[in-house]
Amino acid sequence: MDLLIKGDSTLKEFGPDPNAKFPNANIPSLCYIKNVITRPNIIVGDYTYYDDIDGAENFENPSLLIPSI
Repeated sequence: MDLLIKGDSTLKEFGPDPNAKFPNANIPSLCYIKNVITRPNIIVGDYTYYDDIDGAENFENPSLLIPSI
């Protein structure tokens, strides 16, 4: 993990890569939702995650989605 240092010309980020499907290779049940969704009506933040031992990448499964009111 790299530390962000002010004034450092290389500007390294701190923490997991928000563009990675699985932010921690040691926890395959945990994924960042924005990197697995395909439906345009699902809006999530960069660090919104979902954990499911049966496959976190299956977040869009209709049995998991709860409509917002």
